[in-house]
Amino acid sequence: LQLEKCLNDNPGIRGIVLGSHGLFTWGDTSYECYMNSLEVIEKASEYIAKKIAEKGSVFGGQKVKSLPQNCNRPLKPTDRGTRTIMRPVKGTIARRCAILTP
Repeated sequence: LQLEKCLNDNPGIRGIVLGSHGLFTWGDTSYECYMNSLEVIEKASEYIAKKIAEKGSVFGGQKVKSLPQNCNRPLKPTDRGTRTIMRPVKGTIARRCAILTP
């Protein structure tokens, strides 16, 4: 397993970020784990602020154009099933303007 290899190759690390899963930290106590989480989050925040100052964006900048303002209204509970694509969807919200505006 790649995770096991990473942990064996880096003894003493206190956390890891897994793609599509997020941040995992650990410690001998719940408090130590919590403090490790805060430290990693703070370091990430500093890194992002530094990159924005250097380059003006992080991770390559915006990739997808935002929807027009009139399409960004909050979804109502009644929207589910009435304004989705005509196929089964589970845990997906359609945010296309044509679907959201009556």
